[in-house]
Amino acid sequence: MSASPETKIVFELSGSGAAPADMEPETPISTTPTPTSSDTGLFTSSDSLSAGSVIAGLSICLLVAVGIIILKSIKQPKMRTSGVSKNFNLNKGIFKKFGIFAFFVLASGAIIPNFLPESESASALIPEGATTVELTAGAGGTLTAGTTIAGKTGKLVHEKETLTCKVTCNIYISTATANNNMNFGGDTSKGWIGAKSGSTKSALALNTWGYTTSVSGTPSATSAIWSVVPAKGNESIIITNLEADKAFEITFGAYVNGEIPTGSYTNTVVYTAIKPV
Repeated sequence: MSASPETKIVFELSGSGAAPADMEPETPISTTPTPTSSDTGLFTSSDSLSAGSVIAGLSICLLVAVGIIILKSIKQPKMRTSGVSKNFNLNKGIFKKFGIFAFFVLASGAIIPNFLPESESASALIPEGATTVELTAGAGGTLTAGTTIAGKTGKLVHEKETLTCKVTCNIYISTATANNNMNFGGDTSKGWIGAKSGSTKSALALNTWGYTTSVSGTPSATSAIWSVVPAKGNESIIITNLEADKAFEITFGAYVNGEIPTGSYTNTVVYTAIKPV
């Protein structure tokens, strides 16, 4: 078995869905998705500054102002007494004020980062020079799940796959190409189920798909358990230090309604297993 097996994911939709229509293909999420307001309290999808960024900026300005005041307060010596004695007293004053300034610098280094927005990323690129190991995908190469859809009410269609490694491993996931949508009949011009947006776990939006490793039973589309399957080149790690021959389950799901064409929606997922460093 290859160290990077592929699994074709197929969602078969039947019922009263709309007839296929020609349309422009959606631009795939081939780079790290932009966090939305539902992903993190500090980022929004707009370009406006977050509260954390404003606080950090004001803290830096205050630090600079304090530094200027301290440096301006250092006066040159009045050479009325012994030069050695006076210079010694001056140096003590400089060291004291420099120490205060250094304290503010160190304090800002500890405080300011707490106000900066955390970096969110769906990517966890495979380490360069990593040793690949044997990985078995239990589905035998194809996962097919079906459901009947009608009307505007969303319905979850899902399928599970079991992964195992011969030795302890880390497993990464991505689609086989730069397009990580589920495309109608493999044709990007006829329709698609879009890739889940956002870089953190969240519920599936209507007519999107993703994966979860958080449930052992039947998943819910509205639970905040779903992650995006990243496009090729933006691999995401799904499990670290999976023990040898221990089963690991991953569930793929799409939340759909009857407003999209009925038929087969497909994409190919690639797993890569490496030996932990």
